[in-house]
This record gives sequence, structure tokens and C-alpha cells, in this order.
Amino acid sequence: MQQYLDNLDNILSQGVEKFNEEGSGVGVGRISLFNVNTTYDISSTFPLQTIRRLNFDKIFTELAWMISGRTNIKELVMRGCDYWNYNAYDYYLQNLNATEDLKTIPEDHEKLTFKDFITSIKKKKFSELHFGEEPMAGQYRLGDLGGVYGQQLRQFNLELFGYTQGDDQFGHFLRHLENDPESSRHFVSMWNPISNKFSAIPPCHHSFQVYMTRFTEHEMEQVLKGATERIRRQLETEKDSVESKYLKDILEDIEGSKRPRIDICRELSLPCYYLDLKFHMRSNDYIMGAPSNIAFYALLSYLICSAIAIAVPNKLIHDVGDCHIYSNHVEGAKKLLKREPRPLPTLWVSPQINQVEYILNPDILMYKILDSSLYGTEEQKLVKLENYNPYKGIRFLFNGLNSSEVYE
Repeated sequence: MQQYLDNLDNILSQGVEKFNEEGSGVGVGRISLFNVNTTYDISSTFPLQTIRRLNFDKIFTELAWMISGRTNIKELVMRGCDYWNYNAYDYYLQNLNATEDLKTIPEDHEKLTFKDFITSIKKKKFSELHFGEEPMAGQYRLGDLGGVYGQQLRQFNLELFGYTQGDDQFGHFLRHLENDPESSRHFVSMWNPISNKFSAIPPCHHSFQVYMTRFTEHEMEQVLKGATERIRRQLETEKDSVESKYLKDILEDIEGSKRPRIDICRELSLPCYYLDLKFHMRSNDYIMGAPSNIAFYALLSYLICSAIAIAVPNKLIHDVGDCHIYSNHVEGAKKLLKREPRPLPTLWVSPQINQVEYILNPDILMYKILDSSLYGTEEQKLVKLENYNPYKGIRFLFNGLNSSEVYE
């Protein structure tokens, strides 16, 4: 990923110094460059940075959590993903100090330290994270983040206190992609000005778009040739089975039909499109955030392709507005620039993930697909990172709210 190092060098050499007055990084200057656009080829390798070790399990956990519509860190914490811990604690403090008309935490509640806050979330069941004897609609729970990514993906425009069902725009996006792949409307937005006011943090990666390009006729012929060979081998072992007539009909359609190759491929759920995904970021911490963001959307591309079955990952485009390096990360960034990128890993996604419902159903995504990959044996994993050989980590201070934690 030489592109990442080139961008890092450009930010340090061409960026301007800026200071935040609120949000992450208050009191810490940053070197900022506007409008950084980078394209990665994800067709044969997976763009997980090798100039320092990244935790793929945490990236996968965060992705599954978001597209499942989750907005409480309980399931992240239980899987060892700490990306949102400080934002959740800051949101807890906001609710603790809220004005009377918005307050949902009882007056007699004793303020928790950050450590006790995380410990309470770990120890308590989700049903015990509310305040009072019974949970109420819209009431704050320990670990809540407000209307962040998960809500905007799966319940966009959900009313503030949760009385109505929001719009499942990610579900609509996936089904539309499957049914009308060449549409120009495959766009998802997580930017909601109203919800932003009641969220722990406004979204950094605020939208993404998918663009599908047909295989050439020759490429589709090759795909169909491979399918006919597999069907013939299957017929040799299932000559008298109930399924054999169905397989013969498919074979006849492929070899004898004059129908467009694209129609046959789509009907048989065979790959016939290249999928490009472009994601947009208003702001990007290029040391702590960008490497994970790139892998996050590459993984999303792979899961989408597997679920709709008719596409293969092709290009990933990372579009950033305010692209920056915090001043206390500069020395570490210079160390990274001295490292020669190693070969990228590859990602294997099981062909069992072949329906959009498998990644739209939170129980299947979180407890079967994700957990098999986190805790299962090599044979049980449904998503596997392979051949990852990065350099050792470099220690960086995390410039989060209320944070002084060191990350590698």
C-alpha cells in the first residue's frame, strides 16, 4: 500500500497546522490536508496495512456491529473491541450533565469513573444497563452512543426517543443492488443533521456508493464454461437423482440458449459484475483511523459481493475532506515512512454467505458469521484473513475524548 505512505508524506510536507476547539484532539494540534482521494485494487489482495500490525478482528467486529444496527458498545466490549469506549463514556457524561428536560439518568446516580463505566458494561446483561426498575423507550442505557452509524444504516430518521420504526436504508441498498445492479442509486448516507445533535459524535465516514461494471462477453463465457464443467461432474455422480433433471435444464440453457449471457449469469447467481465502492469521509485521523477505515470498507465490499453472488470486489476509493496527522503522531508517522510495505494479505469469504439476508440478519451476522471468525477453528471460520505478515506495531497516543491511552 505505497499509496498510503505517499499520502502520509504529502500531509507532512504540504499540510497546514490546525487546532480543534471541541471534539477529538482538543489541545492537540494537527497537520491537515484537504481533499485526499486514493484508489486501492482489492481484486486479488486485501488492503490491511503491513507497515504496522492492525487488529483485523476488531475491524470485523466494528463492521458487523454497525451494519447490524447496534448503537450500544456492550457487544463490542464483550468481543474485545475498544474503538468506541471513550466516545461512549463521553456520551454518558453528556447525559449525566443534561438539562432537566433531556435528562434520563436519575439525580441520585453517582458518577462512574471510566474504568468503572467499562466494568459495569462488561458485567451487566444488556437488559440491566438501564436506570430504574424498568427500561423506558428512549431512556439512556450505559454504553449508548445515540444516533450513530448503526441507527442511520438500519433505522434512518428514527425519532429521537425511539417510538417509530426508522428506514432500513442498508437493507434497501443491498436488495436494490441485487435486483438492479446497474442503477446509479446505490448510495448510503449516514449523515443526519438532526441525529448528529443527539449522538456521541457525528459520522466521520458519512456515506458510500457502489458502482457495478459488467464483465466482458468473453469473461462471462468463461464463467459459464466453468459452471457447465461443474454441472457435468455433478451429473456423473447424480444421474438418477431428483436434482439431475434440474441440472440438465440448466446445462441446456447455458449451451443452447441465445439469451444474453448476463441474464443467465444473474439467474444462476454467477459472478458477472465488478464491484467498485467509494466511501466519503469528512474528517480522517490518518494514523489511527485511516488504516482501519480502508480495511473496514474493503471487508464490506467482500461481504456484499459474497451475499449478492453476482459480483467480485474490484476497486476501493477512499475520499477524504480534512485528512490529518495529530502533532503527537508525527514522529511515529516518520518511522512508518521508513518502512518498505510488505505483500498484502488475502481474504477468504465462505461461499455459504450467499444471501443478502445473512448479513442483514443481526443474529446471523453477529453470532454465526462474526463469532465463527473470532472464536472458531480454521474449519469453522466463515471469513478468514490469510498470509498477513506485518511489521510490529508503533505506539501512538489515542487522541480521543477523555483519553490518554496508548495504542499500537
